[in-house]
Amino acid sequence: MQEEILLDIKKGVESKNTGLTMEYYFASTPKILTKIATERQSGQIGADIVWLCDAADCLWLKSDGILQKYASPESESISPAFLDPDGFFAGTALVTVGIGYNTDELAGNDAPKTWEELTDRKWRGQIAMTDPGSSGSTMYAVSSLMQSEQYGPAYFKKLHDNQITLECNTAATHSAVAKGDFKLGVMLSHMTEELSAQGAHVAFQPLQENCRITTISPVALISNGGLNEQNSRLLYDYILSEDGQKILTDHHMIPVREASPDYPRMPLDSNELMKKSNESISAFDEIFG
Repeated sequence: MQEEILLDIKKGVESKNTGLTMEYYFASTPKILTKIATERQSGQIGADIVWLCDAADCLWLKSDGILQKYASPESESISPAFLDPDGFFAGTALVTVGIGYNTDELAGNDAPKTWEELTDRKWRGQIAMTDPGSSGSTMYAVSSLMQSEQYGPAYFKKLHDNQITLECNTAATHSAVAKGDFKLGVMLSHMTEELSAQGAHVAFQPLQENCRITTISPVALISNGGLNEQNSRLLYDYILSEDGQKILTDHHMIPVREASPDYPRMPLDSNELMKKSNESISAFDEIFG
């Protein structure tokens, strides 16, 4: 997610609620989870709300007793498929990880349409990907492929042999492809489309349906003793409201109010991804060093 989205959410929720001030900490998912864990050990989590990239991470926070239940009135306008059945979090938008490309270097028909095509020798040294240790979205994609019978560790060994380059964060990956440093990148659909709308020479390649990795970006209330419980509920409601969802649309995301619960994707189980995520990342690190 781009910080620009949070700034627009901040502007919107403050204009709707006189006297409310929204403060935020913007970082990668691993840094956010580390911050929450550290503050919890010290006795008090400072944040009231957490907004992450994928449901697997929210399931971990839920299982660890960090989240609190909340039934937002805005949830009535959202498909149950995008809501935690126990009421601990709600999806906000769909996040799709796939293949982006530099349009000066490639035509759309020439860009890969499956994950397996990235292992073709013609792309050797021409692919950028974010280090999953610094990106929740990439971690989700790596875990999904790592735990798939079709891909697994053998697939990432092929990518490593094809000299894929790991960038330090999601923005750096997208920027590197936009500048033409790489022909291809493992990228996010909404960030790629946002860059394209700003004039960058990038595009997102829709993958075949059985290759699509799409997750639900969830928002949840943190159990922190109710420091700002009333205001945090106002922010939660705003993100799920028509106004908040329109902000996500304006930034090329697919908000849950508009999304079909039957969106095409690889068959993935967020609970299994959560349970085996450490195993997946360890296998990735062993391959890439």
